[in-house]
Amino acid sequence: QTTILNNVLHYAASDKNDKDFYVLSNTIKVEKDIIFDQPVKILPGTTFLMNEGTNIIFKNKVLAQGTSSQKIKFIQNFKDKYWGSVSLIGKSTSGSEINNVEFNGGSGGNYKQYFFSSMFSIHNSKNVKIENVSFLNNSFYDDMFHIVYSDTISLNNTKFVNAFGDALDIDVSNNVTISNSSFISPKNDAIDFMESTAIVNNVYIEGSKDKGISIGEGSIVKLSNNKFVNNNIAIAIKDASKADVQNSLFSKNKEDISAYKKNWQYGSAGYADVKKSLFDGSMNTFISLDNSRLNISNSVIEGPKFLDGENIIFN
Repeated sequence: QTTILNNVLHYAASDKNDKDFYVLSNTIKVEKDIIFDQPVKILPGTTFLMNEGTNIIFKNKVLAQGTSSQKIKFIQNFKDKYWGSVSLIGKSTSGSEINNVEFNGGSGGNYKQYFFSSMFSIHNSKNVKIENVSFLNNSFYDDMFHIVYSDTISLNNTKFVNAFGDALDIDVSNNVTISNSSFISPKNDAIDFMESTAIVNNVYIEGSKDKGISIGEGSIVKLSNNKFVNNNIAIAIKDASKADVQNSLFSKNKEDISAYKKNWQYGSAGYADVKKSLFDGSMNTFISLDNSRLNISNSVIEGPKFLDGENIIFN
């Protein structure tokens, strides 16, 4: 039967588990906020046409399983009319999978006591897999994708293009993995960590107007096999945070590594250990202020160096 969501709901008899899921397919016009309390399965090729300012809230497990030829899309219903946020809220969303999905033209918004600073949000969840997903052209709000109070979140083969502010903001979360992904031309930071632990591997970051990766407020991040190209600051480490960087390329950044203290509440500044990396620029800049410490070892530096501050050690 046709529903207010303008789509046909059905159950796939071939999958016994589908009886527990509310199944979405075809084209769905979202004219007001929609909240799902039950588990939801979104079939390949489903398109959500989002009206201006509308939000979709998932409070239970979501299986959005598109394919490379039939992507699931959350897009604007009307050109230049930005929709709000798609959000996973609460522990019942744990185990969700978002695969072959495009988010395009969102912003942020409010739902009851929740404020969404991004086009896509994960709040208080765990064991969520994000794979083969594109985040494009958000507006008005601080972030494209916000993860907060969550654990074991995996992003693989994701793409972030033209973020209005930060592309990916991760707050008070643990065991976040970002791999095989790209961040192109965010107006602020590509990835911003606060009080979080993470692994960043095989990621390409280009054209960040502020920082490629900002590691702050007691975060611990391991980075390997990454490329930082034409960013204002490639990596910033601050406020009792630590970065372990290996096998990475730093090319044509205004500043390559910057460590400092910003928030007195965290007591100390930043620490970075950089190994087996290549720095290639007309000027390779390393900054260590407020008793921060930078160790650069077994690395190649092509071009002149500019050092500002103390405790910058090359081995």
